Amino acid sequence: MLEEIIHYVNGSGGAGKFGFVSSHATNSFALAVFSSLLLRSKFKFIVPTMLFWATLVSYSRVYVGVHYPADLLGGAILGTVVGILVFWIMKMANQKLNLKLKDV
Repeated sequence: MLEEIIHYVNGSGGAGKFGFVSSHATNSFALAVFSSLLLRSKFKFIVPTMLFWATLVSYSRVYVGVHYPADLLGGAILGTVVGILVFWIMKMANQKLNLKLKDV
């Protein structure tokens, strides 16, 4: 049933070969969350735009048949945590070093 709608790239053979979690999902969600937290006061639609982009990148991994949806969910959760953590570290460094980063 699922095999009929999955599009394998270059005969990749099926999902699950590349492990849990999806690096594409992790990296795209980390970038989306970090940039959304950093730029949300300047750009009105940055949060939904970036999250939509990260979701599309993640979905592409299922579409080409290299990951299961759970791999993407794990990657999205990990990426969100990483994005928040990096933003928090940057904010703490900004306060500690008294850097002149505006609106952070």
